Amino acid sequence: MEPLSVAIHAVKRASLQLGQSVAVFGAGAIGLLVLMLSKLSGAGEVFVVDLQGHRLRKAKELGASEVFDNARGDAVEKIFEKTSQLGVDRSFEAVGVEGTLLQSLRVLKKGGASVLVGIFENPEVKIPANIFVQREIALMGSQGYCWDFQTALTLLGEEKIKLEQIITHVLPLSSLQKAFEYLMDPKRKAVKIVIQCE
Repeated sequence: MEPLSVAIHAVKRASLQLGQSVAVFGAGAIGLLVLMLSKLSGAGEVFVVDLQGHRLRKAKELGASEVFDNARGDAVEKIFEKTSQLGVDRSFEAVGVEGTLLQSLRVLKKGGASVLVGIFENPEVKIPANIFVQREIALMGSQGYCWDFQTALTLLGEEKIKLEQIITHVLPLSSLQKAFEYLMDPKRKAVKIVIQCE
Protein backbone atom coordinates (compact mmCIF):
# COMPACT_ATOMS: atom_id res chain seq x y z
CA MET A 1 0.00 0.00 0.00
CA GLU A 2 2.71 2.48 0.93
CA PRO A 3 4.73 2.15 -2.31
CA LEU A 4 1.50 2.35 -4.31
CA SER A 5 0.48 5.54 -2.50
CA VAL A 6 3.92 7.04 -3.28
CA ALA A 7 3.45 6.25 -6.98
CA ILE A 8 -0.12 7.59 -6.95
CA HIS A 9 1.05 10.89 -5.49
CA ALA A 10 3.84 11.17 -8.07
CA VAL A 11 1.46 10.62 -10.99
CA LYS A 12 -0.96 13.15 -9.48
CA ARG A 13 1.88 15.66 -9.16
CA ALA A 14 2.67 15.21 -12.86
CA SER A 15 -0.87 16.29 -13.87
CA LEU A 16 -0.64 13.68 -16.61
CA GLN A 17 -3.08 14.22 -19.46
CA LEU A 18 -4.56 11.74 -21.91
CA GLY A 19 -2.14 10.70 -24.62
CA GLN A 20 0.92 12.37 -23.12
CA SER A 21 4.24 10.57 -23.41
CA VAL A 22 6.17 9.47 -20.33
CA ALA A 23 9.68 8.32 -19.44
CA VAL A 24 10.28 6.46 -16.17
CA PHE A 25 13.86 6.23 -14.92
CA GLY A 26 14.11 3.27 -12.56
CA ALA A 27 12.15 0.02 -12.80
CA GLY A 28 12.05 -0.91 -9.14
CA ALA A 29 8.74 -1.21 -7.31
CA ILE A 30 7.98 2.53 -7.39
CA GLY A 31 8.99 2.96 -11.02
CA LEU A 32 6.90 -0.02 -12.12
CA LEU A 33 3.89 1.28 -10.19
CA VAL A 34 4.36 4.69 -11.85
CA LEU A 35 4.37 2.88 -15.20
CA MET A 36 1.13 1.04 -14.35
CA LEU A 37 -0.56 4.19 -13.07
CA SER A 38 0.58 6.23 -16.08
CA LYS A 39 -1.01 3.67 -18.40
CA LEU A 40 -4.15 3.65 -16.25
CA SER A 41 -4.28 7.47 -16.44
CA GLY A 42 -4.34 7.36 -20.23
CA ALA A 43 -0.70 8.06 -21.07
CA GLY A 44 0.38 7.42 -24.63
CA GLU A 45 3.86 6.01 -25.01
CA VAL A 46 5.60 5.08 -21.77
CA PHE A 47 9.35 4.44 -21.89
CA VAL A 48 11.18 2.76 -19.01
CA VAL A 49 14.92 2.96 -18.31
CA ASP A 50 16.93 0.77 -15.94
CA LEU A 51 20.21 -1.13 -15.70
CA GLN A 52 18.82 -4.57 -14.85
CA GLY A 53 17.43 -6.79 -17.57
CA HIS A 54 14.89 -8.60 -15.39
CA ARG A 55 13.36 -5.30 -14.32
CA LEU A 56 13.16 -4.10 -17.90
CA ARG A 57 11.46 -7.35 -18.90
CA LYS A 58 8.95 -6.84 -16.09
CA ALA A 59 8.31 -3.28 -17.32
CA LYS A 60 7.61 -4.63 -20.79
CA GLU A 61 5.19 -7.20 -19.32
CA LEU A 62 3.38 -4.39 -17.51
CA GLY A 63 2.81 -2.36 -20.66
CA ALA A 64 5.90 -0.23 -21.32
CA SER A 65 6.02 0.88 -24.95
CA GLU A 66 9.81 0.51 -25.05
CA VAL A 67 12.47 -0.29 -22.48
CA PHE A 68 16.09 0.86 -22.52
CA ASP A 69 19.15 -0.46 -20.73
CA ASN A 70 21.05 2.59 -19.49
CA ALA A 71 24.29 0.61 -19.62
CA ARG A 72 23.95 0.24 -23.39
CA GLY A 73 24.15 3.77 -24.68
CA ASP A 74 22.34 6.97 -23.81
CA ALA A 75 18.68 6.15 -23.15
CA VAL A 76 17.76 9.81 -23.70
CA GLU A 77 19.02 9.73 -27.29
CA LYS A 78 17.07 6.54 -27.93
CA ILE A 79 13.87 8.06 -26.53
CA PHE A 80 14.36 11.14 -28.72
CA GLU A 81 14.67 8.80 -31.71
CA LYS A 82 11.38 7.12 -30.76
CA THR A 83 9.60 10.48 -30.34
CA SER A 84 10.71 12.09 -33.63
CA GLN A 85 13.28 14.17 -31.69
CA LEU A 86 10.56 15.81 -29.58
CA GLY A 87 11.15 14.20 -26.19
CA VAL A 88 8.43 13.31 -23.68
CA ASP A 89 5.79 15.35 -21.89
CA ARG A 90 6.45 13.92 -18.42
CA SER A 91 9.30 12.06 -16.77
CA PHE A 92 9.78 10.40 -13.40
CA GLU A 93 13.10 9.88 -11.60
CA ALA A 94 12.69 6.85 -9.33
CA VAL A 95 16.34 5.97 -8.70
CA GLY A 96 17.92 8.70 -6.60
CA VAL A 97 21.07 9.21 -8.68
CA GLU A 98 22.43 12.42 -10.21
CA GLY A 99 22.85 10.84 -13.64
CA THR A 100 19.24 9.72 -13.96
CA LEU A 101 17.99 13.02 -12.56
CA LEU A 102 19.82 14.82 -15.36
CA GLN A 103 18.45 12.35 -17.89
CA SER A 104 14.91 12.90 -16.61
CA LEU A 105 15.35 16.60 -17.40
CA ARG A 106 17.15 16.18 -20.74
CA VAL A 107 14.47 13.80 -22.05
CA LEU A 108 11.68 16.38 -21.73
CA LYS A 109 10.16 18.20 -24.65
CA LYS A 110 9.78 21.97 -24.40
CA GLY A 111 7.34 22.78 -21.61
CA GLY A 112 7.59 19.29 -20.08
CA ALA A 113 7.84 18.41 -16.41
CA SER A 114 9.85 15.91 -14.38
CA VAL A 115 8.77 14.45 -11.04
CA LEU A 116 11.49 13.49 -8.58
CA VAL A 117 10.50 10.43 -6.54
CA GLY A 118 13.89 8.80 -5.84
CA ILE A 119 15.64 9.33 -2.51
CA PHE A 120 19.27 10.40 -2.94
CA GLU A 121 22.06 8.92 -0.83
CA ASN A 122 24.10 11.96 -1.90
CA PRO A 123 21.64 14.87 -2.08
CA GLU A 124 24.21 17.35 -3.44
CA VAL A 125 23.80 17.26 -7.22
CA LYS A 126 24.73 19.56 -10.11
CA ILE A 127 22.02 20.58 -12.53
CA PRO A 128 22.63 22.81 -15.58
CA ALA A 129 20.30 25.70 -14.71
CA ASN A 130 19.98 27.02 -18.27
CA ILE A 131 18.02 23.94 -19.34
CA PHE A 132 15.05 25.25 -17.34
CA VAL A 133 15.07 28.55 -19.21
CA GLN A 134 15.91 27.25 -22.67
CA ARG A 135 13.38 24.40 -22.59
CA GLU A 136 10.84 25.95 -20.19
CA ILE A 137 10.75 22.72 -18.22
CA ALA A 138 9.81 22.12 -14.59
CA LEU A 139 11.16 19.86 -11.85
CA MET A 140 8.98 18.98 -8.88
CA GLY A 141 9.41 16.74 -5.88
CA SER A 142 6.95 14.13 -4.68
CA GLN A 143 6.45 11.93 -1.65
CA GLY A 144 3.61 9.71 -0.48
CA TYR A 145 0.86 10.98 1.81
CA CYS A 146 -1.66 9.14 3.93
CA TRP A 147 -4.57 10.61 1.98
CA ASP A 148 -3.38 8.73 -1.12
CA PHE A 149 -4.02 5.43 0.68
CA GLN A 150 -7.76 5.71 -0.05
CA THR A 151 -7.05 6.03 -3.76
CA ALA A 152 -4.75 3.01 -3.49
CA LEU A 153 -7.48 1.00 -1.73
CA THR A 154 -10.01 1.97 -4.40
CA LEU A 155 -7.70 0.96 -7.26
CA LEU A 156 -6.93 -2.36 -5.57
CA GLY A 157 -10.58 -3.01 -4.74
CA GLU A 158 -11.58 -2.42 -8.36
CA GLU A 159 -8.60 -4.56 -9.51
CA LYS A 160 -7.28 -1.73 -11.67
CA ILE A 161 -3.86 -2.28 -10.10
CA LYS A 162 -2.65 -5.76 -9.18
CA LEU A 163 0.26 -5.57 -6.77
CA GLU A 164 1.11 -9.25 -7.15
CA GLN A 165 2.46 -8.42 -10.62
CA ILE A 166 5.54 -6.76 -9.10
CA ILE A 167 6.14 -9.18 -6.19
CA THR A 168 9.02 -11.51 -7.01
CA HIS A 169 9.77 -13.02 -3.59
CA VAL A 170 7.91 -13.77 -0.36
CA LEU A 171 10.15 -14.44 2.64
CA PRO A 172 9.51 -15.03 6.36
CA LEU A 173 10.38 -12.39 8.94
CA SER A 174 13.35 -14.50 10.03
CA SER A 175 14.86 -13.95 6.55
CA LEU A 176 14.74 -10.16 6.67
CA GLN A 177 18.51 -9.83 6.19
CA LYS A 178 18.36 -12.26 3.29
CA ALA A 179 15.70 -10.06 1.66
CA PHE A 180 18.09 -7.10 1.62
CA GLU A 181 20.82 -9.31 0.19
CA TYR A 182 18.44 -10.46 -2.55
CA LEU A 183 17.63 -6.86 -3.45
CA MET A 184 21.33 -6.04 -3.80
CA ASP A 185 22.11 -9.15 -5.89
CA PRO A 186 21.00 -8.85 -9.55
CA LYS A 187 21.26 -12.63 -9.92
CA ARG A 188 18.24 -12.97 -7.60
CA LYS A 189 16.14 -10.87 -10.00
CA ALA A 190 14.27 -9.24 -7.14
CA VAL A 191 11.83 -6.41 -7.76
CA LYS A 192 9.56 -6.32 -4.72
CA ILE A 193 10.03 -8.62 -1.73
CA VAL A 194 7.22 -9.16 0.75
CA ILE A 195 8.08 -10.13 4.33
CA GLN A 196 5.50 -12.39 5.95
CA CYS A 197 5.05 -12.67 9.70
CA GLU A 198 5.55 -16.26 10.79
